[in-house]
Amino acid sequence: MSNYTPKPNTGNAWKNTRQGDEGEYSGSQMDIDGEEYRVVIEPQTEINTKNGPAQGRRIKFVGKQTGFTFSGTVFDQKKNSATEQEEDVAKNRPRYTGLVAGRVNDDLVVKKRVSIWEYTGRNGNPYLSLNIRDWEDRQQEAA
Repeated sequence: MSNYTPKPNTGNAWKNTRQGDEGEYSGSQMDIDGEEYRVVIEPQTEINTKNGPAQGRRIKFVGKQTGFTFSGTVFDQKKNSATEQEEDVAKNRPRYTGLVAGRVNDDLVVKKRVSIWEYTGRNGNPYLSLNIRDWEDRQQEAA
């Protein structure tokens, strides 16, 4: 039996292989701010933004105890939307980044920043490694 304990605000999502599974990738047991979440990541598609079309994926985190949901879009940092050509991304940079948000109640909206790296496991199966943090963290770093 493994004693592995996932680090808070990080997790993995594996490519779904069973018909009927929700999304292209999914994962579970992602600890976000002390609550366990399940993640679902949709197939990459063209998404209309205020700056024109971009390649991205819809993403959703669902709280296992509360049912609270964060959802949003992560954008492909490798694919140039203007040329449809893939560009090199430094190995330590995420493939996808974006913002997810969810409404806790009428007064409180929670925003999180998501970074996703793309990997291939030892058995050749693709998976995604995720990191999620408060949106304010990034704003404070810029200050």
